[in-house]
Amino acid sequence: MVALLDSAVAAPSLVIPAFGRVKVIHGPNDEIFSNLVGISVAAVRHLLAEPFNIPADAVAFVNGERVGSLYRLQANETLEFVRPWGRKGGEEKLASFRPGDAVLTKRIKKRCKEIGFAVREEKQWNGFGYEIVAYHAPQSIYDEEVARRIAEKEEAEREQEKKQAEAERKRRDALLEKFPKLRREVIESLSNLRLYLPTEVGYQLGVGTRSYWEQLGFRVSGDPSGWLVRGSRLYPVYRSSGLIEKRRTRTVEQVWQEWCERHGSEAIVLAEAIRLANRLQKVNRRAEFYPLKDEWIRRNQNRLLEGRIARLEERVCWDCNGDGESRWGEECFKCGGTGVYSSSTLYEHLFEIEGRNYCFHSYQRPRSISNNPGADLAHYGRPFSADELPLPPQSLLVDMVEFGLSRKSVD
Repeated sequence: MVALLDSAVAAPSLVIPAFGRVKVIHGPNDEIFSNLVGISVAAVRHLLAEPFNIPADAVAFVNGERVGSLYRLQANETLEFVRPWGRKGGEEKLASFRPGDAVLTKRIKKRCKEIGFAVREEKQWNGFGYEIVAYHAPQSIYDEEVARRIAEKEEAEREQEKKQAEAERKRRDALLEKFPKLRREVIESLSNLRLYLPTEVGYQLGVGTRSYWEQLGFRVSGDPSGWLVRGSRLYPVYRSSGLIEKRRTRTVEQVWQEWCERHGSEAIVLAEAIRLANRLQKVNRRAEFYPLKDEWIRRNQNRLLEGRIARLEERVCWDCNGDGESRWGEECFKCGGTGVYSSSTLYEHLFEIEGRNYCFHSYQRPRSISNNPGADLAHYGRPFSADELPLPPQSLLVDMVEFGLSRKSVD
């Protein structure tokens, strides 16, 4: 191949190439040449028409931008010949779609590869590297695969709804059999709401009664999402998505002083504020809390009893959609062929603060890690005990953590 080009570019009708490399692509064919800088697109098309099977009406793109036949190649550029597909009025018709649905992207790439069409990628600089913001593929293939994907999702949703309805029916029948006094009330007015058992409610699960949420520092808004069955009685329950934080009635300094009198130590007060605020993150996430929590964990590594690994969390590579292979059939350079763009380790930190034990999870690495595995749970956080309630508003607890970290006496 290189010999063919060496003899061709020396012809008097062509410009003598300058030093540099150019990558040429058409369908599954791609190769890097060191003698094409300064050569026109038309000349390259003529030279590689047979080896690369380039049709006469193929459209040329340089670094993703369409160019004419007289364009002369520069060093380190990529020339791609794209077979026209679904052209209308002499212009090729391509669909543009964003990354996100890995299954859809993989299917479109596979179909395009079968017809010799290389899906083009549009990238932007995000401050850390170039990320794919859009793909360009034949409109007809895109439309067919989108319709297929939508049909699959709709069918999966219907099946899921059937399973949920059947499971709810069985749950309801079991509850009515266990509590026959509920039958009339359930049949007459509660047929469209879910019934919950006591083990199915709590802040970890995002469901609770009005009085429960009020004890945790929130007000309830909206209609009930279901009913809690306790003995022979029903209680309306509400989801955490409809909660509103209660208004503050005391200052941070007032609550801090009250807790100091109760616990007898500022170090314990700060640890307790972090422990309670950390649980409420399951109810309403506040972004400013986690940096404060991590700062406390860093400061207290000298009090660490044991550090454990809870789990490894992996992110699928957005450049190859987890395939580990680039569109050229090579190893993806973003993830090294692993299909994993980044991974994070969640650690479990066990502390002893003035005779009391505390356990927190964080991505901060402990100063030492034991061989004992940490708890890898879907829902972290113990139930609130009666002596912990009622709680101050969540924002007040977070402000208490910030206030405590600013005091040298608690380090």
